[in-house]
This record gives sequence, C-alpha cells and structure tokens, in this order.
Amino acid sequence: GRRDATNVPTQSLYLLNSPSVQRYALETSKRTIEVAGKDSSPESKIEHLFQKILCRKPSTEELNGAKTMLEELK
Repeated sequence: GRRDATNVPTQSLYLLNSPSVQRYALETSKRTIEVAGKDSSPESKIEHLFQKILCRKPSTEELNGAKTMLEELK
C-alpha cells in the first residue's frame, strides 16, 4: 500500500500541546540525567538520548546541531 503525502498541521500542534507527550519528554529527560549523570557533558547526554530513542549514535552534524540547540535554550 501507498499513502498519499499530506500536511496535517493539527498533528504537530497536538504533539506540542499534548500533556502525554510533555510528560514523556519530561520523564525521558529525568532518566537521561539519572543515567548519564547530572554533571556529565552535553555530548554524553545527547549520545545517551540518541542511543535510547534511535538505537544509534548521533552523526557529527547531529551532535553539533543538538549542542547548538541546547546552548540557545539556556
């Protein structure tokens, strides 16, 4: 089967505003701090998240992009 390409903005809004998705994100961040360590480097936390969520290590480009995003959020 094939699925037609669609653009559903309500799906993105649901994911941003969903209490369940926000709770999952919070729990994932808490587990990352527990496993990687509170004082661990941003790189080790990013690598842990990639391994846990995507089952692989981040590429150099992904690692640098994630580090930049974290710095902008501070």
